[in-house]
Amino acid sequence: QWGDNEWTVELKKNYPMFKKTYFNLYFNEGKTYYEPGRENTESKFPDWDNLATNNKTYVDVENAKTTQFKQIFEEKYLIQDSALQIEWKIMEETRTIAGLECRKALGRFSDSLYVVAFYTDQITCTGGPEGFSGLPGMILGLAFPRLHTTWFATRIENLQPKDATAIKPPTSGKKVNRSQLMATVKELAKKWSRWDDEADKMLWYLPW
Repeated sequence: QWGDNEWTVELKKNYPMFKKTYFNLYFNEGKTYYEPGRENTESKFPDWDNLATNNKTYVDVENAKTTQFKQIFEEKYLIQDSALQIEWKIMEETRTIAGLECRKALGRFSDSLYVVAFYTDQITCTGGPEGFSGLPGMILGLAFPRLHTTWFATRIENLQPKDATAIKPPTSGKKVNRSQLMATVKELAKKWSRWDDEADKMLWYLPW
């Protein structure tokens, strides 16, 4: 994205191509909660490269509402908005993830952003990682090409729905909606760049 300048060449030389992080996704019939899981002790990435590693996402699937905690630079935000609206197209392809058969689906949102998901109808909650939802079952695999990011379930410990009182939205951070957050981050990005098109590139990872 940023070309092969001196800084990016040095990064490629000193750090691995891929970064792996772990998250937990809790659910019951109508709600999901996604939060950081165990630490990856094998990670060789620097501490400042923590984009999205502290994200927490609560989705009220029944009422299509979401509450998210995100840290952007030094500021902490609590994003309260409607659930992400995705146009899904279910495909015939299947694959096994974490021991469950999953079916492929293609999704589009925000006009031009695309994801590839694999969901299982053996879990009836229609949720998924990072607030992605809307399929007739739980999303266990997700690829977001624009983010160069994938999410895959590694294990499922309990298929019984979690007690509703244990799944609660995050509460800390400055309260904003998605539009307000995007406007704020765009202003911050301009301070780190010389041209508006560079600021726009810095926003490509914040579509939801």
